[in-house]
Amino acid sequence: MKKFFLYGSVVIIAILLILIMIAPKSETIQRSIIIEKPIDVVYPYFASLQNIEEYDVLQTLDPNTVHEYRGVGNTVGSVRAWKSEHKRVGVGEQEIIEMIPNKEIISELRIEKPVEFNSTTFFKFDDNGTDTKVIWGQDLYYGALQSVFMMLVDVNKLKGSDLEKGLQNAKSILEE
Repeated sequence: MKKFFLYGSVVIIAILLILIMIAPKSETIQRSIIIEKPIDVVYPYFASLQNIEEYDVLQTLDPNTVHEYRGVGNTVGSVRAWKSEHKRVGVGEQEIIEMIPNKEIISELRIEKPVEFNSTTFFKFDDNGTDTKVIWGQDLYYGALQSVFMMLVDVNKLKGSDLEKGLQNAKSILEE
């Protein structure tokens, strides 16, 4: 009986180690939309951290979310923090770490609750003259055990739908 548990434990550990080795440690999720407004209207809207409250699906779930803004405002180093009791909104902050005017905005996303993790969020813009293509994405990075769990969850589908809805919200607001 002891041998059974010993061999069983070794097999389970071996399977877990193999899964850790083959599981992806990162993935990028992104969605895009065409907004029928020129880049000089679209880029500043997305550069404003305050506007996230209007279009981001998670930020609109809880009207009681407490928001705080730090820094010069809508420049590299600016920070948007939030705190909510809603289980999907949670607690976190977003800091702009790079901006290429009318081309790209990159932020570091630091989530404390409901699950602690960090990721990189980005917006990319393609100026088409009278309209603008906006790509909203997130680079996700996983630890060893997280990567095994993420093999079982379609994060692209779950998070991707939030990005799609958020882009559609922004489009509606900007095209009013």
